[in-house]
Amino acid sequence: MAAPVLEMAYPPGPSPAEASGDRTFFDGQIGEHDLRQILLGYLEEGRAGRNSGTNPRDDVWRNNVEQFWSRYDFADKAPWQAREVMPQVQNSCERFSSTLRSALKAAGEFYEPKDPSDPNGTLTPIIRKVLDFYLDRCGKNSSGHNVGFDHVFGQIMLGGTLKANCASVTWDHKRRMLSIEAVDPSEVWLDPTGRNLYRIRERKQDFHQLRKLKALKDSKGKPIYHAPALERLRFLGGSRASTDDIAHDKDRMSGGAHEISSARRPVRLHEFVCDIVNADGELLAENQLVTMANETEIIRGPEPNPFWHKKDWVVFAPMLDLPWTVYGKTYVESFAQLASTFTELTNLLLDGIRTTTMKAFMVYPEALQDPTQLNDGVSPNKVFIGNSEDWDPSKPFIQEVDLGSLSRESFVMWEGIKNQLMEAASENEIALGQLAPKSGTTAFEIGKADEGSNSIMSNIATDVESTTISPILELAWMTILQHMDPDADPELAALLGPDWSQVFKLRRKELRDANFQIHVSGITGLMKRGQVARALLGALNVIGSNQLLVQAFQQQHSLPKVIAQILRGAGIDPSTLKPDPGEQPIMLPQQGAPATDLADTDPAAPGPIPVAA
Repeated sequence: MAAPVLEMAYPPGPSPAEASGDRTFFDGQIGEHDLRQILLGYLEEGRAGRNSGTNPRDDVWRNNVEQFWSRYDFADKAPWQAREVMPQVQNSCERFSSTLRSALKAAGEFYEPKDPSDPNGTLTPIIRKVLDFYLDRCGKNSSGHNVGFDHVFGQIMLGGTLKANCASVTWDHKRRMLSIEAVDPSEVWLDPTGRNLYRIRERKQDFHQLRKLKALKDSKGKPIYHAPALERLRFLGGSRASTDDIAHDKDRMSGGAHEISSARRPVRLHEFVCDIVNADGELLAENQLVTMANETEIIRGPEPNPFWHKKDWVVFAPMLDLPWTVYGKTYVESFAQLASTFTELTNLLLDGIRTTTMKAFMVYPEALQDPTQLNDGVSPNKVFIGNSEDWDPSKPFIQEVDLGSLSRESFVMWEGIKNQLMEAASENEIALGQLAPKSGTTAFEIGKADEGSNSIMSNIATDVESTTISPILELAWMTILQHMDPDADPELAALLGPDWSQVFKLRRKELRDANFQIHVSGITGLMKRGQVARALLGALNVIGSNQLLVQAFQQQHSLPKVIAQILRGAGIDPSTLKPDPGEQPIMLPQQGAPATDLADTDPAAPGPIPVAA
């Protein structure tokens, strides 16, 4: 695919910014016009890098979205042909993302803060308490209500199945709250070379909202946004037409339309987190934030990265990370073509069933006393009127026309494709320690899920933890540390207590420099527990078949610990099953004694030995 042509929103000649006076940056090393051309060069390179080549990512992402919404092109089909869409892609994506979300919730404490300089973990409990407080309300639903991290994580994973895992970690000053939101990867461009020269994010904002930004000031009292550039936006049109593809993609992704009201006057913003390199290849500044509106006006920056963590606050990680590519591969991409084939074959079989079940007919109207009887056809079948010269009066006036037959091989092929799609979904859930969404999970499927490091699902879960969840939580901690204020949040102050409130108020920069790391292992830990439980049950089946093995096992191992291990693998806390004080434990027959129905046991009679004995 050829690189897109760059079209400026302003006419040839001086830009509006130049006409009003060109600003200079970095001690006069570069002017506003030159800086704008550098940024536009980054933007053009980023777009071309993702949309060109033999397998453009945008085309793959659009195809995945169309299949997720069960949109297929049936324009070439005849009116009578079937147009059924099999929801395999949608079901697989929703099952995959919900399974990961459920695993994250079932894991309980799925992360652990660690300070390399504090091996005893003295600060770990308080850091976890603060993170949990903000993670429980870090997102917003469509109506603006607070939601927890598990909800946002589910959105990120669903987007990751279709495109890539993408999220932003910022601070909502209005709510005084950490903000983690799922980001559409189509809005984010990366340096296609993999050398991290820049990251660009495109989004839209209404003009009246932008004007409010003029009042924002930094900690030194300086305006954050350039007021004259914001005012000039009222006289500018939209940016180049090719970026309307993003708006179209968002409409297709959501199933609805955006920006119906013309009074909004939306402005397209491009946020650059980049190093500034001039036309001579010289580095002028590193890790700068610049915001450009409608590809014409620089309304913010360049300024050093405003966050304490000094990292990009947009986390981008493909679901299947591949070497030598920054965008990786999508989860759906592996079976999207197979799902299309399954839908096409299903419709073909439905068409074949119709043609073999509902015959077509050849009719000779001259053989009828009243030929007008044929005006409405012979419902519900197609009727062809034949030539009367070809009709033999000794034959019926109407004859069947054979349209073909369905072979058994067609159904065998259909069943085989269906099994391939279902097998992929069931393997994923077994690998997470859950039962497959069907009865009769086979030992072969469980064996494949237990291949450990060779399991695709195990690798995906590990990558999700290390490339998505862990960076999000590390950014979250540093963002919280930078902006939290116990004095302005009574609920937070009550949670911390007066001593820790003072620590976070007066010594937060010391905590910033402590270089805490967030290790995430909840999903993979749950997988391992499930695999251990299944392996343990398999071993017990073998041991139970031989009395000598049973005796040796009883001498060397603790039965209560074995049971507790199985329960933990099934996601059950063994401590919740312990009897309360005064409650009778479950009793089993003594070894060698005949089995007794517990319902028929006489309470006054001596009972059998408890399990714990």
